Amino acid sequence: MRTKIFLTNVDYITDPVSDLPIIRLYGKTEHGESLVFYEEKFKPYFYLANPSSHDRRLLGMAGATLGESVELEHYQEKYDCVKVELRHPKHMPRLREKLISRGRTVFSGDILYQLRYLYDNDLGAFVEVEHNQFDEVLSIERCSPFEVNLDVLTFDIECSLRTKEMYCIGAQINDQPGVVFTNAGGEAKMIEDFVDFIQDVDPDIITGYNSNGFDIPKIMDKCRSLNVNFGIGRAGDEPWMRDDNKRKMKAWYVSGRIFVDTWQQVRQELQPIQESLGFVGELLGVGSKDNVDASRIEEEWKNRRLAVIKYCKQDVNVTYEVFMHEKVAGISKAMALTVACDLPLEHSFAPATSRIVDSLLIRRFDKLGFAVPQNNWNNKAKKIKGATVFEVFEPGIYENVGIFDFKSMYPSVMISNNICPTTFTKTETDDSVRSPLGVYFRLDKEAIVPKILKELWEWRDETKLKVEKSGDYYDRLQSSIKVIMNSFYGVMASDFYRFTNPSIGGSITAFARLGIQNVYEELGAQKYTVIYGDTDSVFVQLKNDRDPHKLAEELSARGLEMELEKILETFFTHGAKKRYAAKVEWPKKEFYVKGYELRRGDSFKIQREILEKSLRLILDKKPDEALRLVTDTVKTIKNTEVDLEDLLITKSVKSPKDYVNPDSNAGVQAAMKLQARGYPWLPGTKISWVVSNSKTTPMEVEPYVETAELSAKFDRDYYADRIVRTMSDIAGVFGWDDMGLRSNTKQLKLF
Repeated sequence: MRTKIFLTNVDYITDPVSDLPIIRLYGKTEHGESLVFYEEKFKPYFYLANPSSHDRRLLGMAGATLGESVELEHYQEKYDCVKVELRHPKHMPRLREKLISRGRTVFSGDILYQLRYLYDNDLGAFVEVEHNQFDEVLSIERCSPFEVNLDVLTFDIECSLRTKEMYCIGAQINDQPGVVFTNAGGEAKMIEDFVDFIQDVDPDIITGYNSNGFDIPKIMDKCRSLNVNFGIGRAGDEPWMRDDNKRKMKAWYVSGRIFVDTWQQVRQELQPIQESLGFVGELLGVGSKDNVDASRIEEEWKNRRLAVIKYCKQDVNVTYEVFMHEKVAGISKAMALTVACDLPLEHSFAPATSRIVDSLLIRRFDKLGFAVPQNNWNNKAKKIKGATVFEVFEPGIYENVGIFDFKSMYPSVMISNNICPTTFTKTETDDSVRSPLGVYFRLDKEAIVPKILKELWEWRDETKLKVEKSGDYYDRLQSSIKVIMNSFYGVMASDFYRFTNPSIGGSITAFARLGIQNVYEELGAQKYTVIYGDTDSVFVQLKNDRDPHKLAEELSARGLEMELEKILETFFTHGAKKRYAAKVEWPKKEFYVKGYELRRGDSFKIQREILEKSLRLILDKKPDEALRLVTDTVKTIKNTEVDLEDLLITKSVKSPKDYVNPDSNAGVQAAMKLQARGYPWLPGTKISWVVSNSKTTPMEVEPYVETAELSAKFDRDYYADRIVRTMSDIAGVFGWDDMGLRSNTKQLKLF
């Protein structure tokens, strides 16, 4: 029998009789059927270089089998290696570390067993499985993509943080009407009914809003206290958790299903100023939560039970609509990435950069006989010097400015200089290129990284031609390919990644700096004024008699490929790096700003609005009008009533123990007040507050909750001063100082 599936999860279990590993391949057919296939023949392994007789005895005593001998190349050196096959993946870390501690050289010793299986069989996201009646794999190979629909279960819980009582669990499958399980028959029965519902609807993805940090842990704690099995996996197993240290959050796993936190997807895609479900729902136009006071949930459940149930159901529906919204596009984005990087879907919602690059590189290194070393997670090397950010030519307003982009700068550098671990050498050869750091990259050898980058580049260009509208499948796919291309530099410049060292990452940025300098020299030779340079872009005062597109072609001839990204009607900078605003003329008219506090949550609404209005007036060459608008705003804050929601400051707040002086931190103070009033708060989430008194130490703040009335007084001087400080540097360009902003008086210069 042969079956085609889209791989969602791949893991392994241990046979309780033989104590051998069995790989499970979970997937979905084009007809919507969820299946799992089993691979029992694949053995975990690593390579050991130049094994001694003592090594062989040690491995034999550990139950390992010595297989074929192979020659592997690593940094121009050849190693005679033996393949060491193990009975179980759990034995690998102990044996690997024991051999390394004895000075032995080990390769491929830290690759996840189930991923090693995918790499060795060169499998992608879509596979065709030949199997028997017991769903055991006889053979497997990649196949062409097909359309697949995934089932999404969205859920939410309502509970008391004070009493620990859980009142109800709301859930819905896809866009079907939701259901709510209550504790009318007891909490244990409620959870068991929820488990039965999950097993019945059989979702591929389980999501909620902050579900990884709140809902799932609360359910797991309740299950432990009640001795209830929360067996929601496709194999009937309970979820298990691992800390994601990079993102400082919890990650949950279960057999055959994927946990995706909609809150995390929203943070990643939208970066909203406020992150509450109500705010995000209204932002996307999909609704908001009903008005139930979460700080008095015990009282609400007792007196307004039906309102709480409705609230829970609405919460679930809004979460689903947010998750599926085209601006979040959790599923389509992840599916595009999983196709691009040849990994199961479970790795694509919160992708690890090194794993994405591993999937592409390890297959090629194995095929061509190059060694795969281990990652060095404990290495803390000196940070590599990045590309150049040039000083602003002169603060002010400019007209007719071109932004020239170094097209895929780091991939370009790696391709043009054949930069790869397989070509790296410290010794000059007859056919090599010397990096500015004094190391060399051979031009006469197979360079795996540049070859992959070229293939990705061509694939992306072909994919971009198929894009019909922003956000469609091909747009998501080309964006995912771009992410992967840029990921190569990210890992090559890291201090831990298996396929790099400081000389490789440092050479990439050194070549980039050299290319940027060449471009600047060429522009100078052609009498162009360079207003600013920002890592991979250069801002140039254009000439009316020169075609900027042809200028891009001329600059590309200097080594790094360049393209005209934007033509600006007007451009303003007050002189600071990475802070500017512009009116874009081409390719489409728009207001373009970078660095100023238009999106930062630690700025407040009035502050953001007055900044944007002022910048727009400045770009219209009306700076005095802009700054008088600022002085009017300062006067309003100082003397009239202001909507408190327009003064909210929002920031992510960590656990108090993560701060040196938590007692003086306004965010911690707001969080502690929220918890004291019975509201849920998790470290790492955003909190909003109003400053009520900045003259005390620490300053006094009042937290904001959507469903509660905010009646605190605000510190007028604090907010007025924030407006002035925001505009101070900008105002200075046009002869205004802080006193003038407060008094509506432009200071005259004496000299």
